[in-house]
Amino acid sequence: ISLQSASYLSFSADARGTARMSVSVPSYAEFDKFLQVFDLPQFNNHFSQVTVSSVEKYQQGDSQLIRFDVAVTYDKAFLSTKSATPTPQ
Repeated sequence: ISLQSASYLSFSADARGTARMSVSVPSYAEFDKFLQVFDLPQFNNHFSQVTVSSVEKYQQGDSQLIRFDVAVTYDKAFLSTKSATPTPQ
């Protein structure tokens, strides 16, 4: 699940269960909505130690955006997926 107004500028995850992302949203209200996903019952048992840093406003063209960095510890079993079978085209 993700906020539709969020743009992911970078994303990385390591084998120890830490994900790091740089995100931009159009407003502080959207920044708040982005963080609220970690409070949802179906997700809060799988994510911990949510750390937000480097919150800043910046100009991109005619728009002012909010950019921030997030680090989160995640439950590796929750995010694991089985190999997908390619769909014939």
